[in-house]
Amino acid sequence: MEAIRLVIWDLDETFWSGTLTEGGIIHRPHAHQIVIELARRGIISSICSKNDLANVRKQLRLVDLWDFFVFPSIDWQPKGARIAAQIAAIGLRPASVLFIDDNPANLAEALAHLPDLQTAPDSFIDGMLDDPRLTGKPDPELRRLLQYRTLQERQADAASAPADSTDFLRASGIVVRLEHDLDRHIDRAVELINRTNQLNFTKHRLSEDLPTARGQLRKMLWGYDRHFGIIQVADKYGDHGYCGLYVLQHGAGGGRLLHFCFSCRILNMGVETWLFRHLGCPELSIRGEVLSDPSTAQGPVDWITLERADSFASREEAAPAFDYIYARGGCELQAVTHYFRNMAAQEFLDVNLVRDDRPIRLDHSIFIRHAEHPVPGPAMADLQAVGFKPDDFRPQLLRLPGAARALWVLSFWADAANPLYRHIETGVQVPVRLRRTAPKTPSHNLAQLSPQDVPGDEALIETARRAFRFAGGTQEAAFIENLEMLFRRLPPDGRAFVLLANEANPPGSGQRTENQFTRLNRWTRQAAAAFPGVTLLDIADFILKPEEVENVLHFHREVYFRVFRHIVAAINAEEGKPSFFEKKDQKTFAS
Repeated sequence: MEAIRLVIWDLDETFWSGTLTEGGIIHRPHAHQIVIELARRGIISSICSKNDLANVRKQLRLVDLWDFFVFPSIDWQPKGARIAAQIAAIGLRPASVLFIDDNPANLAEALAHLPDLQTAPDSFIDGMLDDPRLTGKPDPELRRLLQYRTLQERQADAASAPADSTDFLRASGIVVRLEHDLDRHIDRAVELINRTNQLNFTKHRLSEDLPTARGQLRKMLWGYDRHFGIIQVADKYGDHGYCGLYVLQHGAGGGRLLHFCFSCRILNMGVETWLFRHLGCPELSIRGEVLSDPSTAQGPVDWITLERADSFASREEAAPAFDYIYARGGCELQAVTHYFRNMAAQEFLDVNLVRDDRPIRLDHSIFIRHAEHPVPGPAMADLQAVGFKPDDFRPQLLRLPGAARALWVLSFWADAANPLYRHIETGVQVPVRLRRTAPKTPSHNLAQLSPQDVPGDEALIETARRAFRFAGGTQEAAFIENLEMLFRRLPPDGRAFVLLANEANPPGSGQRTENQFTRLNRWTRQAAAAFPGVTLLDIADFILKPEEVENVLHFHREVYFRVFRHIVAAINAEEGKPSFFEKKDQKTFAS
C-alpha cells in the first residue's frame, strides 16, 4: 500500500458520535487529536459528509478544528463523484488518499469511482496513528497544511474570476524562486519525481527505497554537464512551496531535460511553460499523458516574476544583483554560470560550441583579439571552410553594455589544449579542430595529414594544407596582451572572476607539476595584476575529493556549484552583506 498524503473524513457516526441533523452530536477528542497530529506529520485532512455546510462549520469552529480541513465537500449529493472532484482539486492521486466512513455503501460507491482509493471503516480510527502508511514526515510548523489552504483560497478566487484567466493570473502576483542545492532538497526532489504524474513530463522514476533513490539521483547529477534546479512558487495567496524541479543535461542546441516535473498545486499557473522557456527550450521528450505541453504552448507567460536572489540564501538575505552577466570559457563556465541566471536581467555568453560535430573553440583568447581587430574579408572563405561562421568573429563581448554593474566569469583553459593555425594570406590565427568522430591522429599539425587519414574531414584537411600554417600553442606575450584587452573592457562597477586551470597531476591529487596549465595560470596572474576588479580562483581549491575529478578539464557538478557559492559569498562580503554560505566543510578557498 502507498503512503497516505490525504485523509478524507465522514462526520456523522465517524468523526463524531451521532447525527448532526437529528439534534445532537458528541465530539470525539481522540479523533480531533488525530487530525492535528496528522497535520504535524504533513498529512492533510478533508471532509466528505452529507450535511449542512453552515452547521458543520459552526461545530468545528467551536472546537478550533475547522481550519485543519481543506477542500471540504459538505452537501447532500452522492459521495463518489464528490470525492473524485476533491482529489482532482487537491492534485493528488487516489492511491495516496484514504477515505474513512462508517457506511459500507459509501465506501463501495467511492471505490466504484476511484478503484485505487484507499478506504477504511470507522473502527480503523482508534489505531490509525500507528499505521505505517500514516507515518508522514515531521512538519511541526504545518507548512503543508498552509500550502493547501493557500491552494484552496486561490482556486476559489479563480472559479469566480472573469473568463479570461490571464487577467486573474496577472492579478495573482506569481513569483518563482529557483534553488540548486541538491543536498538541501534531495528528499523533496525524490518525492516530486516519484509522486507527481499529471505534470511529470519525463516520468523517469527512482527507487521507492529512499536511500537508494537518493543515490540514484546523486549519480545522475554527477557530471559537469548536469544541472539541478528546484522551484518554489508563491503568489498573493501565500507560499505554494517547492513544487517543481528539473534535471538538465546541457549540450549543443540547449541541452536535454532528464527530469521535468511539477506538483498539481501549480496547475494552470503557467509555471512549467515559464521554466521551460527560462531554460532555453531544451529538448523535452514527453512520456505518457500530461495536462499541458510547454514545448507547444502559445503566447507570452508575462504574469510570472523571477525572484532574483542567489539560489541558497534565505529570503531575508539580500543577494547580489547585476545588470548583466558575461561568461567566457568552456564547459566549466557553462556549468558555473547556469547558477547565476537568477541574478541578472541579461546574460551574454562567449563559450565553446559544437557545429557539425566539430568543436568550435570560441573561448580561445585569440577571439578577444578578433573582437579588437576585425578579420579581413579575404580570410573569411577559408575560415568558413574549416568550420567557422562570420558571426564567430563578432563575439558577445562586442554587445556588452558600457557603464553597468556587471559580473564576469571567465576561463582561458582552451588556450592550453587547442593549437593555433595562421592564415597564410592574412595572418589571422584560429584554433582548428577535426570532427569529434574523426579517427585519432598522431599529429596536432593538420597540414601533416592527408585527406585519407581522416574520413569525413577531407575538405578541412585540404583547406588547412592549402591556406593555413601550423602556429603551435599560444605564446606568452600574445596571451597576456589578449587578456589585457579583455580586462580593459570591464566596467568600473564590474567584477570579474577568472577560473584558473587545474595544475594537479594526476587531477585531484594536490601534487602540482610544471605543465601547460601551470604556464597558462602564471601568464593569467601577470595579466590580471594591474586590474583590481579581477579576482583569480584556483579550481583545485574547490575539489574536495579525488573522485570529484572526471579528467583534467571536467569535474563533478558540485565542484562548479562550490565555485558559484564562493563568488556570491565573496561579493556579499565586499559589500558588507551577511552570507548564508558556511565553509565548515570546505577548504579555504584561495582568491
